[in-house]
Amino acid sequence: PEGVEAEIDKMTSTKKQILKVKERKKRAPAPIEERKPLDYTPLVAGSRVDKAKRIAAHNAKKQARMAAKERRRQLMDAKRRRAAEEVVLPRCLGDEFFNDKADA
Repeated sequence: PEGVEAEIDKMTSTKKQILKVKERKKRAPAPIEERKPLDYTPLVAGSRVDKAKRIAAHNAKKQARMAAKERRRQLMDAKRRRAAEEVVLPRCLGDEFFNDKADA
């Protein structure tokens, strides 16, 4: 009986290992059918050139942000000036608006 129980334990542990292997295989990503060649993205310029490009792009974006901020500031200034203007109703609505309606 002791030998039989040991054999059963060995078989169950082996079965568990086989099931784990099967699960790992199921979760494995699909193989790549066509691999890209090594020079698919060749290194044309070094990291210093790449950094210079990134800095130039950053500066261009910064200039664009500053220009947009200035444009928004000018629009707000114009809006404040228009809001501060004094409105003369006879000039805006016309003199005939203020004439007596009884004449008609």
